[in-house]
Amino acid sequence: MRPLLHFVLSGALLVLFISSCSTVLTDAPNFEFPTEATWESGHDKVGKYEEYTLKDTRVRFYSVATPSDLKSWDGFGTDGGYPREILSGVSIKSKLGDYELPASLVTDLGNPNIRPHSKYNYVRINQEAAVLRILMSNSDGAGSYRAFFVIDLPRGRAKRFISGYDEPEFSLSHDWAPMNRKSEPQR
Repeated sequence: MRPLLHFVLSGALLVLFISSCSTVLTDAPNFEFPTEATWESGHDKVGKYEEYTLKDTRVRFYSVATPSDLKSWDGFGTDGGYPREILSGVSIKSKLGDYELPASLVTDLGNPNIRPHSKYNYVRINQEAAVLRILMSNSDGAGSYRAFFVIDLPRGRAKRFISGYDEPEFSLSHDWAPMNRKSEPQR
């Protein structure tokens, strides 16, 4: 009887632990999550950027025109052909540290809609505790898609999900990957 009780209690504790991790491990993005981020454009040593600020966290999106010598495109954002521009970088500055998302998580995202439109906000940012979530709706029209990033700031890691715009489910495209740390957290 004791081994069975031990087995049942261990299983219950495991379920409680997994459910407590749900804020970090969420795999079900909701495109309508609220964002109160402010937006501004600017230019720095890296290039032109669009920046979203939410409380004490700033997220900068950099994009560049597609290089003329690009031989093929295996990324997202087109229905054949090449994108007009590609996302070239995403940097995050917060009290938990300054980071850059790995190039593998951003450089295959074509035709990014990183500037707010008068009717639509193509970038949504949400932060609960130390977990930052970024949802982007990108497109050239026919090749529309959504990219969803879950960023674990204390551990300095991020993962990405992708969905065709009309697909209700997101698929994991990149599991947890370490981010490039630009500076240490503020104490």
